[in-house]
Amino acid sequence: MKRRVLALVLVLLLAGMLTSCGLQVPRPEIKEGRFDFSITYQIGEEVETFSAVYVCEFAGTSLSVEVLSYNRDWEDHTEGEYEYEGDDYAATVGKTADGGDIILFFGVYPEYFMGDSTGDRGAPEPSIYVVYPEDEDGAIATVGTPEEVEALYGAKIISSEYAAPVVNTFTVFDFN
Repeated sequence: MKRRVLALVLVLLLAGMLTSCGLQVPRPEIKEGRFDFSITYQIGEEVETFSAVYVCEFAGTSLSVEVLSYNRDWEDHTEGEYEYEGDDYAATVGKTADGGDIILFFGVYPEYFMGDSTGDRGAPEPSIYVVYPEDEDGAIATVGTPEEVEALYGAKIISSEYAAPVVNTFTVFDFN
């Protein structure tokens, strides 16, 4: 009986220690932001500009089981008129003669825009690629290198502009 009680106390103590570690993850001073962006692309002879607003919001912290550490979590989405099968970070901007969709990937991620150095991937880089419908085996084919997409379909990114990221500070004690 004493061993069971001791084991239970140890488990509860360990669980308490692990959950309290999340309190040590610094919270952002600026918790949400809206960022305009535009991407100019060309398909054949036609030049178009896609514009939208990228929205980020601090969502708390979570435990990463793989490395047993706590991380800041962000919720994000894109506001604008576009579609690509429910994907919030890409838009269908054209069709190919052989049945593929020309997809514009926005290249956005919240850590960059919210000044969180944990996502140190650099500035956003949009890309354009082609996705073909599923075949009878359920496989989806893609053409993804910029050189391939331009050579085969005349689609390329001409330029992109993103709003500047916020200059954020992160503190352990957040009394707001």
